[in-house]
Amino acid sequence: FQLPTAESSNKILKNPYFKGGSLSRSLPSTLIISVQEREPVAYLIDQKIYMIDEYGKILQSKPGMTVSHLPLVTGLPVRILLKNRKPLFAALNLIDLMQEVDSDLFQFISEIHIDTKLPPCLYLIRGGARVEVGNAQLHQRIFIFRNFIKNPAVFTQLENIKKIDLSFK
Repeated sequence: FQLPTAESSNKILKNPYFKGGSLSRSLPSTLIISVQEREPVAYLIDQKIYMIDEYGKILQSKPGMTVSHLPLVTGLPVRILLKNRKPLFAALNLIDLMQEVDSDLFQFISEIHIDTKLPPCLYLIRGGARVEVGNAQLHQRIFIFRNFIKNPAVFTQLENIKKIDLSFK
């Protein structure tokens, strides 16, 4: 009973890897600590590997953290993204849309490349083609991309494709 739970909860929440947490007591002598860890939705590559959560929080991956099969974001260093998160939020929006349309799309994507002046673009694993999706009607464009990439005639020719441009109306 000597431990101030509100103050201790605030200390727990200062850990950037936690997005939520609480402390409670269970009588007679138990203190229950619950935390919600930030889950990465993508990894940012900038000399080191950083995890990015759904809110755009950039955290350095800790030793021993498993890097799962999530999209890689490349193109801008962390120092620039901490000043201007718009490109990062555009990439996160693209990730959300791809998961909504077909989460299997990530098996075709090697990276999402971001820039301060251009909309994010994708690079394919097989063949390395650049996929420009633009910045309007993204849901529709991702759907078109899905149908295109999953077409067996296209899939067998991915090594020969250099660019897929969906950025036009």
